[in-house]
Amino acid sequence: MTAVIVTSGMTVVRINGELRRSLHELAVTLDSIGDGVIATDAQGNIVRMNPAAENLIGRRIEESRGAPLEKVFRVQTGQAGERSSASNQNCGIDSKCVDFGLEPYSRLIARSGAAYQIHEKRSPIMEVDGRKIGTVVVFRDMTRENEARALLYKTQKRFRSFVENANDIVYSLTPEGIFSYVSPNWLEFMGEPACEAVGRNYSKYVHPDDLHLCVEFLQSVLSRGERGASVQYRVYRADGKTRWHMSRGGPLTDERGVVTGYIGIARDMTESKRIEEALRESQMRYIEATRAGKITVWEWDAARNRFFHDPVFWENLGYSERDVDQRPDLWRTVIHPDDRETIDFEIQRCLAGESISLNLEHRLVGDNGDLRWAYVRGETYGDGRRMVGTVQDITDKKKMQEANKKLEAQYRQSQRLESVGRLAGGVSHDLNNLLTPILGYGEILLLDIDEHDRRRAAVESIVQAGLRAKDLVNQLLAFSRKQVLSFQPLDLNDVVNRFEKLIRRTIRENITIRVVSKVSLPPIEGDRGRLEQVLMNLAVNAQDAMPDGGELIIETGVAQLDTAFTAKHSGLVPGRYVMLGVSDTGMGMDEETRENIFEPFFSTKGEHGAGLGLATSYGVVKQHKGVVFVYSEPGKGSTFKIYFPVSAKNRVRFEKAVAPPRNLHGTETVLLAEDDPHVRELSASLLERFGYTVLPAKSGEHAMTIFRNQNGKVDILLTDVIMPDMNGRELASMAMARQPDLKVLYMSGYTDNVIARHGVLEEGVAFIQKPFTIHTLADKVREILDGAPPSENL
Repeated sequence: MTAVIVTSGMTVVRINGELRRSLHELAVTLDSIGDGVIATDAQGNIVRMNPAAENLIGRRIEESRGAPLEKVFRVQTGQAGERSSASNQNCGIDSKCVDFGLEPYSRLIARSGAAYQIHEKRSPIMEVDGRKIGTVVVFRDMTRENEARALLYKTQKRFRSFVENANDIVYSLTPEGIFSYVSPNWLEFMGEPACEAVGRNYSKYVHPDDLHLCVEFLQSVLSRGERGASVQYRVYRADGKTRWHMSRGGPLTDERGVVTGYIGIARDMTESKRIEEALRESQMRYIEATRAGKITVWEWDAARNRFFHDPVFWENLGYSERDVDQRPDLWRTVIHPDDRETIDFEIQRCLAGESISLNLEHRLVGDNGDLRWAYVRGETYGDGRRMVGTVQDITDKKKMQEANKKLEAQYRQSQRLESVGRLAGGVSHDLNNLLTPILGYGEILLLDIDEHDRRRAAVESIVQAGLRAKDLVNQLLAFSRKQVLSFQPLDLNDVVNRFEKLIRRTIRENITIRVVSKVSLPPIEGDRGRLEQVLMNLAVNAQDAMPDGGELIIETGVAQLDTAFTAKHSGLVPGRYVMLGVSDTGMGMDEETRENIFEPFFSTKGEHGAGLGLATSYGVVKQHKGVVFVYSEPGKGSTFKIYFPVSAKNRVRFEKAVAPPRNLHGTETVLLAEDDPHVRELSASLLERFGYTVLPAKSGEHAMTIFRNQNGKVDILLTDVIMPDMNGRELASMAMARQPDLKVLYMSGYTDNVIARHGVLEEGVAFIQKPFTIHTLADKVREILDGAPPSENL
């Protein structure tokens, strides 16, 4: 029994010792921690308070023990600040959602009156049996921490405001190129929410052609630690549209300086690129326009005598930049000496401070001596002693103006000639109808009057006057290009060579004739007789220009006339031409004479010239679709160059056939359709003299009535081309429908452009031009009756 008691005593002592040791350790712990600790009994009176609590409250435990907790520990509840509303958003650069909002706090009022922000926690002290025997209050001074948190919160708020309101996209990438953060305006620029991009590789958005630029850029920044570098590239929006971006940024590092990613700002450059491209295109258009318009810009500082010209200006004049640098006065040197006085006058006005507008033309001399024309415009500005303006090269314009003057002169001359031609063509029909009976009846009288009759000379004079009038009409028609011509492919060399003998017999012996022919010429379409007439007119004209003798040169050749040449000469089209040249070494002509030589009745020979030779030649050339140029100066002779277009047909060599005399009499029946009574009566009388039976009709319908009622066969229809009710071609067609073997001979006093419309100038159609003589008509009728089959006549 005694042993048991001793053992129990020892146990109690041990337990008490351990309890004291534990209480001591607890006391040391409480006194050592930084948080304030206050313990109360079941009634809420303070039983213990550690040093941290004493310091914050300002009271010692000795004076606070037993006092109610509310008297010593005076607190007011409060809130440190608003919590962040971004708890579940992507709100941090490292993609972790950092909440800088502050926890709720209590406000401790110390004994001294000082206030502290504290975070407190109260817990009950329970007995083993579950009874509450007190309360423990643990609190911590949060004043400095909350101030730091508040500062951090404000900083974060400003950063958010900057990022969310920035015009550019703020983003960060991992070293692998994965988006770890993008700012909210990603939606505006890329068309999808920012959260969609986070976690994706940036390459998903970059245009394939620009991806290598971005890869090289990111690697360079991450490996070298470069900051402020930039790269431009194209990206795809969510809607598939392409935009231009420019990124600038640098590496992200941790506290040890190790690179952990990339942070950058991306700016949408699409509009800037558009403006840049538009500006580039505008500059290119400006450059192209100035080059096309040959316009350059200049500036002159009169006070310093400094002159600036666009480099293109100097290039156009053949000068280099070195020439300009070494010769400050070069700008004045290139002005033509005769124009410098005008320029100097304007300069003096500018130096005097006048506000002037420069608007003048002057000449420039290039490095190689070429003369160019410039149109200069300028305005003074500032103090009036500075000028800016443009200079335009108008050399081509000046040349064009000169060419236009020549063309205008040619046109005026052509109009004058055309007016005379229309007059000649208009009266030719009536004149021919009048001349036909004059010549016809005159020849009849000559046949009826004895050679010794004193009246014969008068009749002969009438006939000669009629023939001269006929020639005059033909010359006017040739000049007006309304003459009836017979075109065929010709070798111009053959025409010249065969006509050379006649020219040598015509031209005086003190004039040497030299023919220079190209070996082979392509054919032209021409009327041999009219071309010979042109040659004779030019040769005689050359002879008259060399009263004391000289040399007449006739030459032929081939010319390829290009656009540049034909543009300067009215009536020409580019192509291949055969040239006929007639030159003399005579007295030559002045400009006034040259401008009038082709006008009818213009002559420098006084009463010895009719003034129709060259006018006729001009008309014949035009009728051959050719053109004639005259080169002449006083004392230097004259050259006429005629260009005929090349024919696509094969040439025809002229063989002059000697036909035996034709028996002009006949017994055939002739149906004569002519609306002019004088011509009808004369033609009938002439044909009857040669033995023909003539059925005269005053119109086409009258002729068809006679034709239908004619019991015997009609051998030939002689019809006027133009008649009031029915033209000759219609009459012939109707008659041949009834009698297919009927032969037809057309006659007319109209010009070729009128009768050609009725189809009687076609190849194989028989035609005789009024006025005609007895033998001409009889010979033509006999030729038709004895010649080709009727089918070839129409």
